[in-house]
Amino acid sequence: AQTPAITNGLNYLNSTQNADGSWGGDTSSTDILPATVSVIETLQVFNQTSTSNYANAISWLQGQTLETTDYLSERIHALSVAGTDINLLISYLDEVYTGAWGGYKDFEVNNLDTALALQALKRINYPDQNVISSALYYLIGTQNSDGGWGFYPSTCSGCNDGDPSNVYMTAIVLQTFNVLSSTFNVKDSKDKAVTYLLTKQNPDGGFGSSSSTVYETALTFEALISSG
Repeated sequence: AQTPAITNGLNYLNSTQNADGSWGGDTSSTDILPATVSVIETLQVFNQTSTSNYANAISWLQGQTLETTDYLSERIHALSVAGTDINLLISYLDEVYTGAWGGYKDFEVNNLDTALALQALKRINYPDQNVISSALYYLIGTQNSDGGWGFYPSTCSGCNDGDPSNVYMTAIVLQTFNVLSSTFNVKDSKDKAVTYLLTKQNPDGGFGSSSSTVYETALTFEALISSG
């Protein structure tokens, strides 16, 4: 049985769905796909997959023309199927130099796209473990000395041109390590990331690199709980 809080939350989500099946701002808004993916995965958690809201959302998501690594990864993760997305996603992989992903083919690789791609590959049990391990060890190598991650790593050892660590990026990478930890030894990097995140809890109880935000708090709790 659902608690009143869960029922009210689901009612809110269902009532705010757009007519086309998506969630978020207007059709030109950049948050519409990640918002819709987040709601789809929430409905999956609460076994709401037989509802018309869920069906309409899946139909909308399947109908989108996507090209960037992050959006392709989010769709694969939400649908738990590869489809034709996987071929495009793998084509963006920088196999020669880093084994990591950028936003498109031949774009500069970064931590966010690499982490999201790895989560998507894990969700569909992608069989090439060499691809997964190369990207995973890229992320291990880009962890900052404080245990966190920024969006972009330094370009060389000892350089200071990378992004400073932030809660959002660290929580996403930690969650990536969590889902892969049964196959790969990432304990040391996970422990450092947990320590970093725990220093970012603010007096109000939330998490954020400066002030607390709902999204960063939710991501952090999910990553910390999954890490054990």
